[in-house]
Amino acid sequence: MNDKLVDKATEYIDAIASKLGVAAEHVYDILVKHAIVSGIRDIILALVLGAVTYGLVRLSKWLTTSDEAFEFESYAPFVLFIGLVAFALAIISLYFGIGELINPEYYAIKEILDAFGGK
Repeated sequence: MNDKLVDKATEYIDAIASKLGVAAEHVYDILVKHAIVSGIRDIILALVLGAVTYGLVRLSKWLTTSDEAFEFESYAPFVLFIGLVAFALAIISLYFGIGELINPEYYAIKEILDAFGGK
C-alpha cells in the first residue's frame, strides 16, 4: 500500500478520534461494528425483499389463473416484472450483507479510504 495513503488513513482516524475524544483504536472498532450492523441491515432488507418477491409472484399467478381477477389479468406481467426487480435487489443486498458480516474489517478500511478518495 502506498505510504502516502497509509498516512492519510492514519490522519483521518486520528482526526475522528480527537473530535470524539477517544483513542484511535476505538474509532476503528466503531467502524468494524458499523460494518457488522450494516451487514445485518442488508440481510434483513434481503429477507423483506424476498418476501415481497414471493408475494408478487403469487399475485401474478393469481391474476392469470383466477376467474375473480379476470379484469386485472393484463397487470400480471407488470407485477411479475416488479417481483423480479425485487428479487434482483434482494440478491444484491444479500451479497453485500454477507460480505460485511464475514469480513467487517475490510469494509471498515474501505470506509476510511473512501473518506478521502483513496482506492
